[in-house]
Amino acid sequence: MTTRRALLAASALALAACGAGDSPSPPADTGPGVRIAVAPLSLPGVTDAEYTLVVSNPGGEVWRKTLTSRGYGDGSGALSYVGPCDAAANPHTVTLTVDHLYGGTDGTTELTDWVDPGPIAKTPITCAAQGDTPVDFELTLLRAASQGFFDIAVDLEDLFCSAKVDCTYDDGAPIHLLHDPDGSGRGPTLVAALACTAGPNEVEATALHLSALKLSCDDGQGGQRVHWLLPFEGPGNLGPRAPEVFQHAVYRGVEALPNVSKCYWNTAIGLDPDALAGSCRLTGKATVSAGPFPDDRTPAGRVYPVIDIDVAVGAQGGELDCGQHPLGSAGVTVRYAEGERFDFEQVCGGDTVARGLRACGAVDGQGAEMIGLDAGVLVRVGDATSPVYPVPAGAVLDGCCLPE
Repeated sequence: MTTRRALLAASALALAACGAGDSPSPPADTGPGVRIAVAPLSLPGVTDAEYTLVVSNPGGEVWRKTLTSRGYGDGSGALSYVGPCDAAANPHTVTLTVDHLYGGTDGTTELTDWVDPGPIAKTPITCAAQGDTPVDFELTLLRAASQGFFDIAVDLEDLFCSAKVDCTYDDGAPIHLLHDPDGSGRGPTLVAALACTAGPNEVEATALHLSALKLSCDDGQGGQRVHWLLPFEGPGNLGPRAPEVFQHAVYRGVEALPNVSKCYWNTAIGLDPDALAGSCRLTGKATVSAGPFPDDRTPAGRVYPVIDIDVAVGAQGGELDCGQHPLGSAGVTVRYAEGERFDFEQVCGGDTVARGLRACGAVDGQGAEMIGLDAGVLVRVGDATSPVYPVPAGAVLDGCCLPE
């Protein structure tokens, strides 16, 4: 037995004798093992974190341990632990659960304003007969933030964000924002908004990430009409989508505030209540990062927050019936994902840039675009837009252009 393994085995036995944690200690590390590392949490004010680690294989649970960052890391969320695995019973699964976060100088004040990612599993893990198999966890957690220029905001690694979908004002009055081209004036409008700003310690340009927004409406015959709203278009009015959408518009830019700049990306959808054959549903997703994502995806191997939009819109008394949906409500929720793809990106600072995956050409003298979405690909020639066509798994559109 090496000196390092002997020390680890002795430490495990000593912890068991002292009753460390409520769960049984793993056996002494005398053979193959897993070397588990949790990266520090980039959340201000976190002075300790408690995790539960579980190692299992096809035969069941191998061991379970509850550990703290102060006891096995740096106190800010980092953690390191080496435990045994069974090289004769692969594959293994290593599951991490964030039980508690603490703040304060003594590390005993429990924080309750963070969004739990739930159990995070790494699998398949092959336990090697010789040496320790590394298993790394990297988490980006959302935490509630107090920012005076946001109604409801979250803190994501010193990036502060708010998101909402509304068709009424705070006093309950319907939003009438977009002008109907028929000359009747402003009409009922649904607004999907995302706004973010960087904290004082962030040096990289803030980047907002959005999918295409999908508006699905009952067609009155048991089917659905689908309108794809593309956030990289505009800014400004983008025209109607018959028959329900009398106008839609995209607004994006940077708002200068005292000592900070707020980057926003908003979509307004003018819906005619009298044209709705039933209800509509608006769906999409968004997130934010310090600097652009490589390959239009959240970082590989990192658990990263994603904001999901799923809001039903109906009609009542000649107005839209959907109310308000702030971040954290049933219509605008947060989940965690790894390698999540986004259709469009806006990098803030200086000139604001909206970028989608596009390949350009010409058809009959008109500009044509092939637009790759998470859901597939659509083609646009002039003002005409095709349905979204699914593409085979693993296919990419980079460098693919329509013939001129």
